[in-house]
Amino acid sequence: YNQTLNIYEELGSKNGIAYSLNNIGMIYYSQGDPDCEDSEEVCRSKGLLKALDYHKRSLKIREEIGSKSGIASSLNNIGGVYRSQGDISKAMEYHNRSLIIYENISDKMGVSNTLNNIGNIEFNRGELMQALQHGAQGLRIAREIGSPKHISTNSLLLSKVSKMQGSYQRALEMYELHIQMRDSIN
Repeated sequence: YNQTLNIYEELGSKNGIAYSLNNIGMIYYSQGDPDCEDSEEVCRSKGLLKALDYHKRSLKIREEIGSKSGIASSLNNIGGVYRSQGDISKAMEYHNRSLIIYENISDKMGVSNTLNNIGNIEFNRGELMQALQHGAQGLRIAREIGSPKHISTNSLLLSKVSKMQGSYQRALEMYELHIQMRDSIN
């Protein structure tokens, strides 16, 4: 990704630069800082800071070029980083901003993904009815567009919510759907 970033910078491709910055941010988000020699927890924290920096740089460029889908994606990714850092209010702020843009541009995959992110935060906060609502809406959209990945993530959320509500049959059904979709992807 760094090599690709260098090439896009040489070409002056702002869209390519933003895309590369986003991808580098995703690596730091998922793997932490690979150059870090501290404890795993410290390296994870440093990785999140780097991820946030790359996603914000990507967002700035996407705003400059007016890429609505890119802006929504960057906002959603920034929300995910804030969630991982434990800053739930900022996470919700960025996810909600992302959701509004995805809805305005009719990007159903983005809507489904962002609803799942919001629903998972609500689940973790014990807001089961809101999590159920967002998960169900995300699942409906994922089924409509035929996205196994988003069917999987939203059905997993609904399984967790149903289990917490004591609806064990529904929890099992949603978990089985999650596994079926996850396995179909793999």
